[in-house]
Amino acid sequence: MSEELRKAFEVKAAAWDAYTETPAGRLREELNWRYLVQHLPPADQASRILDAGAGTGGLGIRLAQRGHRIYLLDLAGEMLELAGERAERAGLTDQIECHRGRVEELPDLFAPETFDAVICHTLIEYVPAPATAVKTMAGRLRPGGIFSLAFVNRYADTLRLALSKGQLTAAREALTAGTSPADLFGVPRQTFDSETIRDMLTEAGLDIIAEYGVRIFADYLAGDDWKTDPVAFEALVDLEAAAADRFPYCHIGRYGQIIGIWGDM
Repeated sequence: MSEELRKAFEVKAAAWDAYTETPAGRLREELNWRYLVQHLPPADQASRILDAGAGTGGLGIRLAQRGHRIYLLDLAGEMLELAGERAERAGLTDQIECHRGRVEELPDLFAPETFDAVICHTLIEYVPAPATAVKTMAGRLRPGGIFSLAFVNRYADTLRLALSKGQLTAAREALTAGTSPADLFGVPRQTFDSETIRDMLTEAGLDIIAEYGVRIFADYLAGDDWKTDPVAFEALVDLEAAAADRFPYCHIGRYGQIIGIWGDM
C-alpha cells in the first residue's frame, strides 16, 4: 500500500501545492498554525521540529521563518522537491532539511529525544498502524516536547456528505464506515473521532493539553464571499478560532487537531 500511496502523492504533488494557495487551503493552514504556535517553545529558542507528512512544506516554512530548525519527512519525493524550492525562494535552506521516507522508518533516521516538537497533520489517515506510528513519533520527542496531530474527523465526514454534497446514502454509510476517499489523491483514507485519537496519544505516553476543531463552518456557508473578500476571510478565521476549542464545535470540524506533551519538563 505504501508504494500505491507514494505514486498517488507523487502524481498529485503539484496539485496539492496549488490547493494550499486556495482559500480553503489557506484557511486550513492558518487555523492549524494558530492552534499550534501557542503551544510551541518561544521563537528565540530555535527549537528542532519534525513535520511528518510535510507535503510541500507550507507549515514548515512558517516555522522556519519563526526561527526553528525544521525537518520535513514525506513519502513522496515530488512533494519534498517542491518543499525544497519553497525553502530556497524564502532563503531558508539552512534551516530546513528534507527526508524522504515513511513514519515507520523514523527510528532509522533520528535518535530518541531529538525534537522539541513533532507535527503530524493529516498523515495518520494513510498509515497501516496508526497507534504504532504515534508511539514511534512520540518517541522522538524530548521531555516536555509538543506533539500536534491533525486528522480527518469521522463526524464531520457524515455532515459534509449530507449538508454540502447532498449525498445522503453516502452520508448514511459514513456513519459506520471509518474510511473516506481523499478527493485530490484518489486513494482511501481512515477517518477518526477525537476519542480514538486522544486514546492513541495517551497510550503513547502523551498528556493531552488542548483540542481544536478545524474548518468547523467553512464547508457549510451559504455564500462564497470569504473566498474572494479578505475582510470576509478574516471574519471566518475569527469565528473558527473563537469556536475551535468549545464543545461541541471542537468535535465537528472537518478536521480535528489535538495537542499533547511528552513526559516531564
